[in-house]
Amino acid sequence: MYPLNTEKPWPENQWYVAAVSEEVGPTILGRTLLNRSVIMFRDDKGAAHALSGVCPHRMMPLEKGELAGNRVTCAYHGLTFDTTGACVAAPTSSKLPNCALTGYPLKENAPLLWIWLGDPARAESTPLPPQEAIGLGAKGWRTDYCHHFEMKARYSLLVDNLFDLSHLAFIHRSFVPEPALALSEPVIEDRDGRLVVARELLNEPADILNRMLHPALGERMSTRMETEMIGISLIKAGGPSWNGPNTKAPLLGYQHFIHVLTPRSETSTHYWALLDRDFRLEDDELSAALAAGMTAIVQQDVDALEAIEQVLSYSQHLPREISMLPDQGALRARRRLIQMIRADETVPSAA
Repeated sequence: MYPLNTEKPWPENQWYVAAVSEEVGPTILGRTLLNRSVIMFRDDKGAAHALSGVCPHRMMPLEKGELAGNRVTCAYHGLTFDTTGACVAAPTSSKLPNCALTGYPLKENAPLLWIWLGDPARAESTPLPPQEAIGLGAKGWRTDYCHHFEMKARYSLLVDNLFDLSHLAFIHRSFVPEPALALSEPVIEDRDGRLVVARELLNEPADILNRMLHPALGERMSTRMETEMIGISLIKAGGPSWNGPNTKAPLLGYQHFIHVLTPRSETSTHYWALLDRDFRLEDDELSAALAAGMTAIVQQDVDALEAIEQVLSYSQHLPREISMLPDQGALRARRRLIQMIRADETVPSAA
């Protein structure tokens, strides 16, 4: 399935983000993840749970039901399930039916809730992606949640987009007036098993945005922008800036644009945008301005990728795809996704 040369669209045995922590509360949240209907909720102690989202009696979506006393009750005939998925009540029957919901491993590492939809036996032995390495939930960092998009385009297009900074000079030209960093040649490396595509600009004039971020900034600055695949569901863009002509100048701080993505279906994607930084942690006005900017920028990407998805879905005669030098990072990301899929041995199960 374009742009990946694989039969399966995604690997099953990976930790995927199911929600941002603040999205899940003491009510039922329904969501489709990897073509599975899933419900999530918190019990009376605040612990989050994930269960299959369709009642096995007559296929009613359980997101239409009610949560009370840590139990989910179907809105159609009242079948009731506990936090493990066991059926504990069937008011229209004299005996409990032999049925249960699937319980999915769910781990919270704020601000993210991670779900495992593959082979349950492999969940405990597979660590969560190291989100603290990019400041998410780490001491001395501030994280701001911007927006959740239900993008009508396949997730692999988004991965392509995130590892291709050259589009910033065109899709985002209203936000990126100086595209030199986006157009510089990338350096590609494997860092502790994670794909990193990096670009550096040294001894550049300080622009308006960076002067807003760093009031003490001088006339010249240096920046390193890294796009890093922390996990299939978590991609970081951003990095450090220095107050001077090179990377030995005083460090201004780190800022990251956090892209969280989980396939909804073969042609749709859940996409969460977040920001984190290690400077001006108490500045709410700065956070609001940055979040508004990122949301607007991501919307431009979503619009572009949805337009491409329309072409892929409905056009019968497509041209042969070409690639150029700035596409090196995106092509490496494609290969990384293909490796994950081919290494995955789990056959998707109906749940």
